[in-house]
Amino acid sequence: MILKREDLERELRKEPTLRGSALKKRLKAYLSDAGARSRDIDKEMTLDALCNLLELRGLEHSAGFYHYTSWSSFCKMILGTKDVKPYQLLLKSACKMNDADDKHCGRDVYFTSFSYGEDENLAMWQIYGKPKEETIRIRFPQSKILSWFIGRSAKKPEVHFSDVGYYCRRNGEDKAPVVYYRSKKVKIDEFGWFDSIRDGDPKRILFKRSGWLYEKEMRLSARSQDQRTDKGLAIDFRRPLEAVLADPLENITFGPWFDRDEARKALSKILVSNPKADPATIEKLEEMLNITVIDSVYRGTVRSLCDECEYRCEYKSTCEKKVRKTK
Repeated sequence: MILKREDLERELRKEPTLRGSALKKRLKAYLSDAGARSRDIDKEMTLDALCNLLELRGLEHSAGFYHYTSWSSFCKMILGTKDVKPYQLLLKSACKMNDADDKHCGRDVYFTSFSYGEDENLAMWQIYGKPKEETIRIRFPQSKILSWFIGRSAKKPEVHFSDVGYYCRRNGEDKAPVVYYRSKKVKIDEFGWFDSIRDGDPKRILFKRSGWLYEKEMRLSARSQDQRTDKGLAIDFRRPLEAVLADPLENITFGPWFDRDEARKALSKILVSNPKADPATIEKLEEMLNITVIDSVYRGTVRSLCDECEYRCEYKSTCEKKVRKTK
C-alpha cells in the first residue's frame, strides 16, 4: 500500500485537539498502520513511490526541525519588521535560493529549509552562519510543528513539508540518476525519470543535487500567485516560534563563534527600526543572551571560513557591511 501525503493530512486533521506526546503517538501509529513505516526504502522504487515517501517523512522527525540562521534573523522573526509581522516565517522564492537548480521548482513556489538529526553539522554552521558572531541553530519541536500544521487546515496558502532526495548523475552517462536518501541509494526503475519532471512540477521540489547531501534537508513550501513578491512569502508561525522562546535552553544552540556582545548590538539596531516591538518579548530576547544557552560542540575547536578569507582580512570592515546588508 502506498500512503499519500493527502491521506496523512486528512487523518491528522480529524483530531485537531491533540497536543504534545499524544499528537506524536498518533502520527507514529498512523504511519505504521498504513504501511508507510513498514515499507522500507527499497533499492529500486517507482518515481511515485519515492515521491510519496519523501512527502510523508517530512513530518516524521521526532528529534525536531533544525534551522541554522543568524541571531538577527531570529529576532526579526519574533519581533517583526516593516514588511513582516511578528511571529511570521518568511519563505523565499525558489528562484532566489543558493542552488540555481531550485528555480526549476516554479516561479510561484516559496520555501524555507530545515535539517533533521540532532548532531550539529559543521558545514551548515560555516555556510549559513553569517555573520559568524551571530550564528545560532533553532530547534522547532515536532509536536509544535504538527499542531501548527493542523491548525492551518483552512488557511491559505496551503503548506507542505517534505524531505529531500539527492540525485547523482555521472558526467557522460545517459543513465537516469540514482537518488541518495537517509544513507541509502535508490534506483528509479523508470528510464529518463528525472528528465521527465518538467519545470514547475510539484515533484521538482523533492530533489536536489547530491553535492548538498550533507544538509539532510526537509522543506516547508507553499505556492502562491496572488502574493508573489521579491521579498518572499510571509506565513504565520507563532506556535513553533513561541515554543522556542519559552524554552531556549532546549531549543537554541549558539554557534561556534557566537559573541553575546555582538548579538546585543544587533538586537539594539533592530529595535531602533522597530520602536513598536512588544516590550515583554524584547525582555525575553535580552534574557536569552544572559542565561547559559547551549554552546556549539565546535566552540573553540574550529576556525570560520571568514577567518581564512584573504579578502576579509584585507577589507574587513567593507566585507562585514556587505554580509550584514544581506540579512
